[in-house]
Amino acid sequence: MKQVIKIIAMFCLVTTALRSQPVPDFVISDSEGNSHQLSTYLNQGQFVVLEFFHSLATQANALAYDLEQRYEAWGNGEFKVQFLAISLRDFDDNATLQKFKSKYRVSFPHCGVEGGALTNLNEWTDGTYGQIRLLPSFVIISPDSTVVFDVRDNNSLTLLDSLDQILYELGARKPFIVKGQVTMDDSPMQEVQVEADDKENHNNRVVLTNLEGKYIHVFDSMPSDRSILFRPIKND
Repeated sequence: MKQVIKIIAMFCLVTTALRSQPVPDFVISDSEGNSHQLSTYLNQGQFVVLEFFHSLATQANALAYDLEQRYEAWGNGEFKVQFLAISLRDFDDNATLQKFKSKYRVSFPHCGVEGGALTNLNEWTDGTYGQIRLLPSFVIISPDSTVVFDVRDNNSLTLLDSLDQILYELGARKPFIVKGQVTMDDSPMQEVQVEADDKENHNNRVVLTNLEGKYIHVFDSMPSDRSILFRPIKND
C-alpha cells in the first residue's frame, strides 16, 4: 500500500513589535465556535486584518476565493498575519456563514451575529476611526497599534494588492514556503530530509500535513544550520 507524506518547509521572518497606546480590544467567536481576542494576536506580534462584510455583498462574494489565496499566502493565520471576517448584518448567523465558507471554499474565521459581531466591536464600527461606507471594507491593525482603516477598492485584485502593500509597509512579511511530497511503497524504509538554507537569518518551521492539508506535526525553531531527517513508518 502506498502512503504519501506531504512536507511543507516554512521559513518566516520574525520581527519585534513595539507596543504603543493600545487599541480597543474585543473578543468574538467565529461560526465554528472558536474564540478570537484582538489583544492576544497583537501581543503575539501578529498583524490582524478585519474584513467587514456580509454574505450577500456582491463584491465580498467575488472577492472570497482570491482573499482565501492571500490568507494562505500569509501563512493561514499561523505566522505574522491573522484574517477575521466580520459580518455587519443580523441575518448572518453561524449556519449561514458556514454555508458561505463552504460555497466559496474559504477557511479563515468568519464571525457573525451569534458570535458578537454586532455587539462586541462598537469602537470599530461607531465612527471612532472613521466610517465604514461600503462592504467589504478592511481594517489592518499592527502589533504597535497602528490602524489603517477602511481599505477598499472596486477592483478586487487591486484591493488585495493594496492589502499586501500596507501589510508590507507596516512590517509584516510573508512566510517563504517550500512544498514537496514523498511516496512510500513496499520497498525498504525511505528517509526524507529537509534542510534549512537560511541566508537572511529567518526562523525556520517544518510542517507535516496529510493529503487533505491537515496538520500532522509541526517542528518549530529549526536552527538555520541544521537539517531534520524523517524516517516514515510504514503501516501494515
